[in-house]
Amino acid sequence: MKYEQTRFLLMPDVHFDNPKCNRDQFHKMMKEAVKQDAKVCFFGDFFCLMNGKFDGRRSKSGIRPEYNKNNYLDLVINDAADQLEPYAHNILFMGDGNHETSVRRNCETDVLERLVERINDRTGAKIVKMGYHGFIRIKFRMNNNGGTTTKVMGFHHGNWGGVVTRGTLGANRHGLVMPDADIIVTGHTHDHWSMEVPRFRLKSNGEVKVENQLHLKVGTMKEEFATDGGWAVEKLVMPKAIAGWWLDFIPYREGINNQHKMELSYSPAN
Repeated sequence: MKYEQTRFLLMPDVHFDNPKCNRDQFHKMMKEAVKQDAKVCFFGDFFCLMNGKFDGRRSKSGIRPEYNKNNYLDLVINDAADQLEPYAHNILFMGDGNHETSVRRNCETDVLERLVERINDRTGAKIVKMGYHGFIRIKFRMNNNGGTTTKVMGFHHGNWGGVVTRGTLGANRHGLVMPDADIIVTGHTHDHWSMEVPRFRLKSNGEVKVENQLHLKVGTMKEEFATDGGWAVEKLVMPKAIAGWWLDFIPYREGINNQHKMELSYSPAN
């Protein structure tokens, strides 16, 4: 007997305010999340924000014309709040990335905290501001008698990459750092892949079992390579996938002991 599935949309590295952010694709995916009642998770670098006064990376070509004013940070936050408002009740949390922590370090303000506060105040939503890494415990009630089943999703905005490996070697490292996670989600490098890493586990009830730890590297909304020049072209960081991941949790019961189990399915979101 299967139960109603719960769907998540996983999206790091939106780089919302960057001129190269594919906003049409972003809004298409967010509207689909609302249609399917999916929970949206932003795993860092929702903002780009590299054009502040004290940012050494600032560039005239890296700023949208509507933000090119003295209250640059305010304009970006206000516009993001306006555009995210229709999706507010589907957004579960927004986590830090290296771009947000850079702004906090250089400008002494937490832009994600300001954004989340503004959206929640306007809409009554309960979006949570998260850090650079963390865990989400997803618990499902399987029946009216209080039976539950749980999956743990670990996340880290990301660190390790590689032109050839596309960050796949980082799966082993993250698996060691977060051994208790059933799923580990990372971003940062703008690569897009999935990998299942089998683990030999000793369960709390004494059962020995091989279980897969699912690793999802999630793409981006910013494509820097489709130009005739620029940082990404000069550094040959390779074209990146404009995509997120749909992650489905499907609880069910089976077997003579009526055991609680859960299926996972995942597919590209683009």
